[in-house]
Amino acid sequence: MALVAVALVAAIGCGNGTNKYAFSDQLGRHCVLTCAGSHCSVTCDATPMPTGGCNNPSAACFGVALDNLPPPAPTTPVLELCAACCVELDSGPQWSSLPQDCTAVVCTQDADCAGSGAHCVAGYCEK
Repeated sequence: MALVAVALVAAIGCGNGTNKYAFSDQLGRHCVLTCAGSHCSVTCDATPMPTGGCNNPSAACFGVALDNLPPPAPTTPVLELCAACCVELDSGPQWSSLPQDCTAVVCTQDADCAGSGAHCVAGYCEK
């Protein structure tokens, strides 16, 4: 089952102007979420490699989503970085990913949670 993320932009609250949020995931990748208006993109110090690759016209990318992790992780949704396939639609960018391509964003303080409004609890960005 694939995750499709379009609504996270609303959760992050991009608003007007450009906002940038630095964060890291469990695999040690360092990323920046950049939001301009209602569109967000993620760049990392690694190459996105979604399982199975991407079919044209989509391209490999990173996305950020809120999802539940398997036990013993927290039972509330946590912020995740996902290797995904992105496509530009008339309605804006959209991406899809498989659960095995997602890892939790790690934190030591709320500011590490990529502007999502999540709170840093026991090293996870919980929402």
